[in-house]
Amino acid sequence: DTVTLNATADPGWRFDGWSGDATGTTNPLVLQLTGNTVVTATFSQEHYTLTTDVVGSGSVVPSPQQDSYVYGDVVTLVAEPTVGWSFVGWSDQGLGTDSTVQVTITGNTTISAIFAKNEYTIARTVIGSGNLTLAPEKTVYEHGDLVQFKATANAAGWVFARWEGDLTGTINPQSVTMERSLAVTAVFTKTRHTLTELTIGNGSLVVTPKKEFYFYGDNVTVTALPAAGWTLDGWSGDSTGRDNPITLVMDGNKSVIARFVEAPYQLTTTVAGQGTIKRSPDLQFFKDGDNVLLTAEAAPGWRFAGWTGALSGTENPVTVTMNSDKTVSANFVQIGYTVAVDVASTVANTDATANTVAIAPAKSSYSYGDLIT
Repeated sequence: DTVTLNATADPGWRFDGWSGDATGTTNPLVLQLTGNTVVTATFSQEHYTLTTDVVGSGSVVPSPQQDSYVYGDVVTLVAEPTVGWSFVGWSDQGLGTDSTVQVTITGNTTISAIFAKNEYTIARTVIGSGNLTLAPEKTVYEHGDLVQFKATANAAGWVFARWEGDLTGTINPQSVTMERSLAVTAVFTKTRHTLTELTIGNGSLVVTPKKEFYFYGDNVTVTALPAAGWTLDGWSGDSTGRDNPITLVMDGNKSVIARFVEAPYQLTTTVAGQGTIKRSPDLQFFKDGDNVLLTAEAAPGWRFAGWTGALSGTENPVTVTMNSDKTVSANFVQIGYTVAVDVASTVANTDATANTVAIAPAKSSYSYGDLIT
């Protein structure tokens, strides 16, 4: 009789050959039976390799880590990115995106872990008047990129003060190697300036407001107060002329000197009636040769009638030259007003001349503010 033997290996095994009453590796095997026959089929396990690779920068650690594996072995793979990189997924998409997965060995296997460089953003904020620029200027930065931060004031009187957020200190510009997303604030402040006040002669100064320092653009008023018998001769430094008080705009460090000189002559002004006298400069004491402009201003219902004392006439305004103590009076007189009443007839064919109006009090003229009935 003839018998056919077919050796079939299980998964992960291979047929190595026959032994006993048959030899060789012929499969299937046809036997011619001539008696009792013993035949053995020999199988051995297959050994498979597991090859790991990376795309990008990182590593793959298998566990257990062996030179070869047999069918059905379960191997744990752990993807470990290099600093600044992130694990994205596996080349075998069926493994998903978890960095730790298990692989069942069914043959020689090659698996790659895919890594991508980390990407970061920079959020910028400016406090004050200035700009914050980046070099290079990009929407997204990769791990390890070198970025320069530069703060620039964009208006007069402003200066970079400091960094806040993920940058600190005052170094400007400042370079940073990107290792994470950043939020950086550039703080600008107004420049600070000092005011130095000096006097020559006998007098003092009043500064409003009085501060240790002033910010750019601040207005400061300086008033000169001469001592009795002295007058302000003028300013020097960052102000000139004889205006008093003066206003300084603090756009830098400032220094003013008030020069006081002895003023032996006093100007006294008086008024007769209702009105005022304005003097320019408005001082009490003057030095020899000073010219003072006097302006007489009448109150409502009054008019300026003329000067008496050291001045005469009706010129207004008028200049007086100080070469001695002087007294000047401005004379004001009331303006007289008359009242006229027009009487008209309100009845037809009536003689209007027969109608009269009584005024109380009855006067030939009235002054400003008088009440009449």
